[in-house]
Amino acid sequence: MSAIEVKRLVEPGFHAVGGVPGLHLRINDGEGRSWILRSTVNGKRRDIGLGGFPDVSLALAREAARGTREQIRSGVDPVEERKEARRQLVREQKNGITMAETIEQYLTSGKLDALSNVKHQAQWRSTLETYAVPLIGEKRLVDIDVSDIKEVLDPIWQSKHETATRVRSRLEAVLSWAAVNELRSGENPARWKGNLKELMPSFKTAAIKDHQPALRVSDAHGWYSALTQREGVAARALE
Repeated sequence: MSAIEVKRLVEPGFHAVGGVPGLHLRINDGEGRSWILRSTVNGKRRDIGLGGFPDVSLALAREAARGTREQIRSGVDPVEERKEARRQLVREQKNGITMAETIEQYLTSGKLDALSNVKHQAQWRSTLETYAVPLIGEKRLVDIDVSDIKEVLDPIWQSKHETATRVRSRLEAVLSWAAVNELRSGENPARWKGNLKELMPSFKTAAIKDHQPALRVSDAHGWYSALTQREGVAARALE
């Protein structure tokens, strides 16, 4: 067939266009058109896509068909080769994702919808963006290990222990989510038992040596307002 004859084809189905054995123009009921090379690879019938028409012209389709037939003659399965190329691209994309990008994906994935309190949802983002992202945000997710989590926790473990425990727990949740979504594999470096528990110093070693100053009655209102903004069972009990 000539290019003009191919352009005039309208009947749905497969149309052999000649020039290369097995080259067809497939026309769908919706008038979508694509090039298909029908061939046999390792004893299996293959319909190998070569692109859409008219983006891929007749001349280009014939050239691609010849190249594909040469691959088949050399023992290559073009369909499996393309699948592997796509799998490799996905692996490379996953390997390149950073911790900051992973945190953002987690935060926007709907995982926080279970928290009915908008303030608590905001605190999730705030703690991770304040304490984790500046230190390990640019690291590749697949490279995150226990030492990275410890780097995040060390500066606040004694001075802001309650915040540190929340940061650790939230990092564990993010990394667990990433593993389930096949963004990384292996142990969760933010896990506490049998992991960070063996590395982080006991908070009891940092016992307060001096008593806190007494609260003046005139400061009670401001103190109570600040207390209501804090998270945790201790804050609620004191309240």
